[in-house]
Amino acid sequence: MLSANAKQFLIKKKLTLASGSPRRKVLLGKIGIPFEAIASDIDEDIAERSAIEKAKKLARLKAGHLTQEDKFTIGSDTLVFFEDQILEKPKNEYAAASMLESLSGQWHMVVSAIAFYEDLSLKFLISPVTRVLFKKLSLDTIRSYIATGSPFDKAGGYGIQDDFGKSNIEKVEGDYDNVMGFSVTAFTQEIEKLV
Repeated sequence: MLSANAKQFLIKKKLTLASGSPRRKVLLGKIGIPFEAIASDIDEDIAERSAIEKAKKLARLKAGHLTQEDKFTIGSDTLVFFEDQILEKPKNEYAAASMLESLSGQWHMVVSAIAFYEDLSLKFLISPVTRVLFKKLSLDTIRSYIATGSPFDKAGGYGIQDDFGKSNIEKVEGDYDNVMGFSVTAFTQEIEKLV
C-alpha cells in the first residue's frame, strides 16, 4: 500500500488524526503507521453551500486546530449530499427517517475531505467523491434501522459498513472507504507525491 520511502517519511514525526471517529481510526490503521487520534474540538456548524467546500473547510479546521511543530496532522470530514442538499448527521428520528426516505432508490454523493499538515504548513487538501445507490427502502426497514440508534452519528443517517448498509446499498461507484469516512487510497497517493 505505502512504499518504503513513504513509510519512512510518515514515521519521522508524530502522526495525529484529528478525529474521534472509530471508523476513521480503523481506516487510517490500514496503512500500518503508528498514530494517535484526538477529537478536534471545533464548531462544525459553518455556512457553506457546497458540500465539497464545506468538507474541505472542516477538514482544514480540524487539522489546523491540533497541528504543531514537529508533527504531522490529518483532518478529515465526511458529508453526504443529494440534489444539492447537504445531509449531515440527523439530530432526531424524524430527520433520520426523512433523509433515508429521500435516499431510497436514489443515487447520492459522499465526499470525505482530507487535510494533511506538516508542522504548521498545509501540504495537501483533497476531496474524493463517491457515488452511492440505495435500493428502494420500505418504511419498516427505515424504522427498524432508526431503532438501532446507528443513524445518529453518521452523515446521511447511514453507515455503509453496518448491516443496514450492506443489505440496502445496491451499487458504489468510487472508493468504498471514502463512504466510511476516509479514502486510504487517495491519502496514500498524496503521501507518495510528497516523497
